[in-house]
Amino acid sequence: MHSLVNFIWQYGGVALAIVVCGWSLVYGGASERFAAAVILSAWVFMLLVQSHTQSGPGIWVELSDIAVLLLFLGMSLKVRKLWTIFMAALQLDAVVGHFTAKLAHYELYPYVVAVGLWGGYGLLIVLMVAVINHRRAIKRRATVAGAH
Repeated sequence: MHSLVNFIWQYGGVALAIVVCGWSLVYGGASERFAAAVILSAWVFMLLVQSHTQSGPGIWVELSDIAVLLLFLGMSLKVRKLWTIFMAALQLDAVVGHFTAKLAHYELYPYVVAVGLWGGYGLLIVLMVAVINHRRAIKRRATVAGAH
């Protein structure tokens, strides 16, 4: 049962990331497309390099999460949109989760769930909201332009 839950958590998350990021790449603005490309690239990279031992995801996943954090911080400073701050904050939570797990010696399952919720599913939710807001802004501008 544990391996089934692990499989669904890991590969279900990747499938969801592919759908959300693919949708964002097609329908998002420049910032949303950038975030989608970063998330999708990181998830694929992590699938390839993560450790499957009981000690955690491994150093390459941790370094990848730090790189994603730096990219999201830079994006947030450049584009100045509220959702980008949430992306950076969620990724910061994921990075801090790696270090607290090492310092507090969490069990593997709560560690992976905490990091996966913030640095995985949380990012996807924020990205979905960002794309929805982007699409609404386009429709709003078109409505205003059509009214004149």
